[in-house]
Amino acid sequence: MDRRPMDRPTAARAVVAAVLGMLAPAVHAAAGIALPAGRTTLPLIGLQVPTPALWAAAGGAALPALWWFMRRRRNRPGTGADDEPAGEDLPAAAAEALARIADAAGTASWLLVLDGRSRIAAGAGGGLGEIGEPGALQGRSLLELVPASVRSGIVAAVRQARETPGLTVKLPKLRLQRPDGSGPTPPLRLRLEADPSGVVLVHGEVQRPAAPEPSATPAEDDRFSRVFHSSPDAILIYRHQDGTVIDFNESFTRLLGYTREAAIGWPVQRLGLWADTRRRDAVMGAFDRARHVTDVEAPLRHREDHPVPVELSLRFIELQGDLCVLCIARDIARRLEAEQAARSSQEKFSQVFSQSPDGILVLRNRDLVICDANAAFAHGAGVPVDELLGRPLTEFPGLIHDPGFAGIIEDLLRHGRVANREMRFQTRSGRELTVLVSGTVTSFEDEPSLLCVIKDVTDLRHAQEQLRRSEERFRGAFENAPIGILLLDPQGHIFQANRFATELLNYGVGELDTIHVSRLVPADERADLKEQLERLLRGGDQALRSERRMLCADGLEIWTNCHVVVQRGRDGEPLSCILQVADITEMKTSQRRMERLAFYDTLTELANRRLFNDRLQQAVEHCRRHEVRAALLYLDLDQFKRVNDTLGHESGDALLKEVARRLLRCVRKEDTVGRPGGDEFTILLYDIDTPGHAGNVAEKILRELARPITIAGHQLIVTTSIGITIVPDDGVEPNALTKNADLAMYRAKEKGRNNYQFYSEDLNTNAVARLRTEHELRRALERSEFELHFQPSVRISDQTIVGVECLLRWNHPERGLVPPDEFIPVAEDTGAIVDIGNWVISEACAAGQLMIDQHGAPLCIAVNISTRQFRDPNLVDTIRSSLRRAQLEPGNLEIEITETMLMEDVEAASTIVERLHKLGVRLAIDDFGTGYSSLNYLKKFPIDTVKVDKTFVADIPESSDDMEITAAVIAMAHRLRMEVVAEGVETHAQLEFLAEQNCDFAQGYLFSRALRLQELGQLLGSDNVALLRRGG
Repeated sequence: MDRRPMDRPTAARAVVAAVLGMLAPAVHAAAGIALPAGRTTLPLIGLQVPTPALWAAAGGAALPALWWFMRRRRNRPGTGADDEPAGEDLPAAAAEALARIADAAGTASWLLVLDGRSRIAAGAGGGLGEIGEPGALQGRSLLELVPASVRSGIVAAVRQARETPGLTVKLPKLRLQRPDGSGPTPPLRLRLEADPSGVVLVHGEVQRPAAPEPSATPAEDDRFSRVFHSSPDAILIYRHQDGTVIDFNESFTRLLGYTREAAIGWPVQRLGLWADTRRRDAVMGAFDRARHVTDVEAPLRHREDHPVPVELSLRFIELQGDLCVLCIARDIARRLEAEQAARSSQEKFSQVFSQSPDGILVLRNRDLVICDANAAFAHGAGVPVDELLGRPLTEFPGLIHDPGFAGIIEDLLRHGRVANREMRFQTRSGRELTVLVSGTVTSFEDEPSLLCVIKDVTDLRHAQEQLRRSEERFRGAFENAPIGILLLDPQGHIFQANRFATELLNYGVGELDTIHVSRLVPADERADLKEQLERLLRGGDQALRSERRMLCADGLEIWTNCHVVVQRGRDGEPLSCILQVADITEMKTSQRRMERLAFYDTLTELANRRLFNDRLQQAVEHCRRHEVRAALLYLDLDQFKRVNDTLGHESGDALLKEVARRLLRCVRKEDTVGRPGGDEFTILLYDIDTPGHAGNVAEKILRELARPITIAGHQLIVTTSIGITIVPDDGVEPNALTKNADLAMYRAKEKGRNNYQFYSEDLNTNAVARLRTEHELRRALERSEFELHFQPSVRISDQTIVGVECLLRWNHPERGLVPPDEFIPVAEDTGAIVDIGNWVISEACAAGQLMIDQHGAPLCIAVNISTRQFRDPNLVDTIRSSLRRAQLEPGNLEIEITETMLMEDVEAASTIVERLHKLGVRLAIDDFGTGYSSLNYLKKFPIDTVKVDKTFVADIPESSDDMEITAAVIAMAHRLRMEVVAEGVETHAQLEFLAEQNCDFAQGYLFSRALRLQELGQLLGSDNVALLRRGG
């Protein structure tokens, strides 16, 4: 197979003449050729053909060059006698013409004679066989032979010929339809002439290819080549016999992606250009029948296997003796998209117009005639659509009785649009409506028109008026109510407060707006208030009623009765909350006075038996619900009767008061101390971690009471026997628990008084074990049983280790590694924590300097300080000496303290923190957010780092509350120029959230467990310090 392309100038020259008749004027512009004025136009059919002058301008080719490449067809001879006209009824001119054409039977010309009704009266000529047998033609209307698409043009041509006898009307090439149904004729040229009688002569001639032109010059070749290759349409030529691709232009490459190397010389079938085989068969079938195809739409296939919609034209041409097929494809993707968009837009407009609930009216500019109106307008006006159309709007005076309508029309014509202009509108029935008119200038059926949209807002305006009146009534009731009313948004922010509320809380007008309601209650009640509001908003409660303390603007605390209800929308979602506040301070004062008389011992002001039993019952229920422990201590003063007998009852009462005061100093605020009667006391300890905690309190009581008490000038030494029972381990029935504690108290008396005993032997054994732990702790430091583990701290931005937190472990010779929560509390209670803490500081400094020396990079060493050690007056000196011994820079040591340490005694804490800051060590707040804190105080301390407690990180991202709290802590710390460390990071989701919030550092099992010093050295020495989670 010859895969060489034919000579390109030759191909171009041969194709251009055929192409130019098929291409859009864009071809001429692309080739740099201006269209000359000489153009033959046949408006009868709507076609234009170039004149010879145009072909000369296109490259010197004469008009016959167009037909040289058309498919040749064999002349079909006439049928002899049937070609003879029936001349006896014809005008002389027609008969003479028929005779002449009959004498030239061997030619391709023919003649048809049309009668006054444009029916074929006679015909002759050698080319008549191309149309059909004369007998089959006679009596037929000429229009039966003409394609439907050009019939109107033929009718106009016949009319023009009859109206101007002697005028020759020429028609461009066209094909007639054979009456036998065998398909169209070859291309024909027609001339129409008429005589005064109205008979029309139709001269026809089968078009034949013209003789080839002389060879073109190189300049002409170049001009044809430019036209061929600059054509915006894709042009492909392939040999008809075997389908070999001969040539194509650059537009073909751009359209379908084929390069010349990949396609020229290959069979066109192998390229698989058709995207739809059925469409291919239809187009090629039509091509085979008609020998040409013009402007048919079909999808072709791009080389990258996606369809390309094109408008395709095919015809035969002859190139260097071979019959070839010329294919011209025009990309119509944008046109199809535009057509689809137009159809879609029209459909949408039609739907909007017909289905719009608002009235739509189209008026002609010049006379306001109603061109169109939708059903909504007709319904609103009470006038049928067909009665509206075609009539001026002024014929419906009721519709435009509002004087403002003229102004709307004037503004529309002047500015081109109006929007939401309100006016009155009267229906045919006389009902007046309030409407909003919007309009714009448009074109309707080529007439400047006004498009008006009329929206009925009568019900809306009525509803607005009702709403306005309702709001006035509400505002009057709201502002003059004899009770405080606060309106809250669903987030709890106050957006409106009445006069009574502002006066009650001592705020100025508008000062309560935007304040969160939680700021109006004491800090210890805010969490409870938020929880109740959230439950109310979720629909858990219908209303919230409670007695609450509230804070006035001047800090005064009052008691209030609060009632909260939620206003919800139709979808059930909360819109706002109404909080009613009534001052009940005086009532609460009276109530407390009565309660004190009913529930408190008048001598010691401790809880009496009734109140204590109630608290014990509550403690039992609390332990059941939350699976925690409580302890009941029963105390009996030893030898109290002797004091009464010797010093009198007044001295005995004074002694009881002093004992009560000392007992209160030994317990927490949340614990309860009671006096059932006589010299007996009861203590209820809530939420204890272990039974040993109750033993610690008992020891504290024994020590406190062992200090001399001066009564009436006499120094007395008071001892007591204490019995302890644990809830719920020893029972859950208050009377049984009281009995158990009483029995344990008597056991203490039996053992010599001035001691404490647990109710059960097992619990007693645990208490003994705690004592053993205390003893072993004192020796553990001497025996070097403690060791430090190190938890890496990672900079989030590049996941690099920048520090470690030191964690204490007790390597017990018998029990193995003892968790910190088992021995740290004991060490705190016994005071051993100070010595242990000093050892931790010294070891941490030494380990930190060792790591820095080995790895050459700065490392921050974080050490937790216990509450008791923080109060140690020698703390700063201990840290200074440890730094000096280890030669560690102070800036590489970070001391971690808790919020509670700072807040318990702000002045003392400030002094200690300031000394540590001057020493140069870093200070961090550990477990931030879990203790009591005041930002007002906190910002005054020279804190470097805030550590977010792991309890907030653990539920990220499941808990939106924890996410908001964590984000708030990070933002707050950064505003105070503090760095933030997130503790307990275990998942990548948590890390991503922290990174999004610009958290500085993180530590947790996602990066590493706590490591021994040797393991830490290996980790720091590894090449990869961008950490992934490590085991353990």
